[in-house]
Amino acid sequence: MDDLRWSSADGNYVVYVRHEAWQNIVTETRKKTDRETGGILIGHYADSHTAIVHQATAAPKDSKSGFGWFYRGVAGLKTLLARLWEQKERQYYLGEWHYHTAVWLDPSGRDIEQMQEVSRSPNYSCPEPIMLLVGVESEGEMPSRVFVFPKAIMIELQRVVML
Repeated sequence: MDDLRWSSADGNYVVYVRHEAWQNIVTETRKKTDRETGGILIGHYADSHTAIVHQATAAPKDSKSGFGWFYRGVAGLKTLLARLWEQKERQYYLGEWHYHTAVWLDPSGRDIEQMQEVSRSPNYSCPEPIMLLVGVESEGEMPSRVFVFPKAIMIELQRVVML
């Protein structure tokens, strides 16, 4: 399987998710079919509006979840991000991924608020955070939606099927 790609309608924003990162999301969601889960997206920018996701972490150990909600913890993330920042090919926080146990994949009001906060916060240094939502796997396919939040404005990206 190749990398997955999403793009804004005008092509200004593009997100690639490496195969290994996607497989980690699939693995994590299969462990939690009755509870929401999630983690962070780690990677780099190829240019100002093209993000490449190399890793999708599992939920940190201090995360909490239920059927219709998820609170991502922080345990271990600071150390992980510091280590990846120091590598020759730097990687860093790009956003969040989140698994919904329900059929719909609409970001909650709280999801949107959090991403807008990340977009504005100097603590994250991430002015265009990504939110990747995934849903219940069916017939080998996992539905997904991707959003980017430049200047705290939510833009949905569409999946691009690469031939």
